[in-house]
Amino acid sequence: MSTQKENMTFFRKNVHARIIPCEIWRGGTSRAIFILNDYLPANTKARDLIIKRIIGSQDKTRVDGLGGNLTHTSKVAVISKSSRKNVDVEFTIAQVSATEDLVDYSATCGNIVSAVGPFAIENNLVHPLTDGTAELRIYDTNTDTIIHVFVPIKEGSFLEEGSCFIGGVTFPTSEILVDFREMVGKKTDRILPTQHASEQIVLENGQAISISICDAGTPAVFIDLTQFLSLDPKLSLQEENPTFIKLIKEIRGKAAKRAGLVENWRTIDRDSPVIPEVMLITKPKAASADIQVQLITMNKLHASIGGGASICVAAAAKVPGSLVNSLIGKTLSDEQVLIQHPQGQMAIFVQTQPSSDPLSPQFSALAIKRSARLIMKGQLSIPIKDLPEDKSPQPVPQLLAKL
Repeated sequence: MSTQKENMTFFRKNVHARIIPCEIWRGGTSRAIFILNDYLPANTKARDLIIKRIIGSQDKTRVDGLGGNLTHTSKVAVISKSSRKNVDVEFTIAQVSATEDLVDYSATCGNIVSAVGPFAIENNLVHPLTDGTAELRIYDTNTDTIIHVFVPIKEGSFLEEGSCFIGGVTFPTSEILVDFREMVGKKTDRILPTQHASEQIVLENGQAISISICDAGTPAVFIDLTQFLSLDPKLSLQEENPTFIKLIKEIRGKAAKRAGLVENWRTIDRDSPVIPEVMLITKPKAASADIQVQLITMNKLHASIGGGASICVAAAAKVPGSLVNSLIGKTLSDEQVLIQHPQGQMAIFVQTQPSSDPLSPQFSALAIKRSARLIMKGQLSIPIKDLPEDKSPQPVPQLLAKL
């Protein structure tokens, strides 16, 4: 994908459109449209309108765009070279709501970041690479964090073919290791935002429920599944169940307020639609796993589990007294946490360093095994009539005149 405007070609006549080169990549168990930053306006409003038009978010079926109607297929990844010291490439993930007219930048996507390195290599954003495994340092603008990604290289290019299977993906590709060790406490300044490993919140109906709030990979609130289901005999894990959505919103909102993420828990979906994510945890059905997790993001049941969410599970497992730690009993000497999710299992590799505070473990590794694949390379057509006037000083492709 080149940023040279002369390489932008018309593929249709009689259309007022902005033509934007793009690629579609699967990263882990998510999919995103990848675009170079130079092709998007700096103005936030204009950029968000283009991103929503790319996904087709004005229609829940996404029939007029490239997105899916699930959170893990409604993403746009914006990539650029970096002028930062010891950084190879910069990455922003735009999460487009599957139900609302909004774009959120509050959290990263631990799955999609696994495709950022391969994309950067294939588009010559990084220096020539030798065969073997290249460690790329990716600056994640959503969380102001460096993520370390280890990408297989052959003949100077990303080696896509391989035998790595991950839960939630049918076909194997090469293995990519993604290390989030620097993404602990990035949103709230500490791994335990409230400085409590576990605590209780009182619901509006007077019932109390135990939770753990953890900030690693992504801020999340953990709830014991059995206790959650006991709150109401009509409760079930279905998005169509009004009691389910009502309780999730209330628990997420009150946890977010305690963590300092919002001021009013009642407006959580407006003020912080993505974080904290919610994870319902229980003993695993598979004997090989340590814990079973159902991730809920943007009030939707996740089909598998997000990369950032999995990191939060592993980090919480190292905090004595957290609901996760109490459920699986992991000690600081254990170097792997195996999560069972709706589509399989995910292993998180964990290494800790000595810490003076047992409630604040220090991590030398928080890594997940992922994979990535290029699905499509082509051009987007965005109707000009749907776009605001762009007065951005940033160089972007001109609004193309009618042929």
